[in-house]
Amino acid sequence: MFKLFLFCALAAIPLSDAVHCFSCTGVESEKQCMSSINCGSNVVSCKKELYYKNGKHLISKGCHSIDYEKNDECINSRFTDGPNKGDFERCLCTGDKCNGASWMGMNLFTAMIIAFSSFLLKNIL
Repeated sequence: MFKLFLFCALAAIPLSDAVHCFSCTGVESEKQCMSSINCGSNVVSCKKELYYKNGKHLISKGCHSIDYEKNDECINSRFTDGPNKGDFERCLCTGDKCNGASWMGMNLFTAMIIAFSSFLLKNIL
């Protein structure tokens, strides 16, 4: 009975109210984009944009709150005019700091957490 109570109590603890995303604008390297921000309760996804400007490949990251765009995928597009004219790629993802250098690392981490949780639950209950 105590194990069931403990499991329910731990499951009721909220993990987070808001998504945290890496945030930077127009940097040349992933190493230049290590700071993160709290996106607020209305944001459910992070973005990572890759584009070409003034002869340089640049990276921008941050929070994303446009509802109609699909999460956990990348889209390729093109700016037809303006200062950022050219091709770009925007990737959207869900989860804290999912817009890091490697999304595969985050997916592997998530899989490890699930496996570890399953192991604990099997041994506790």
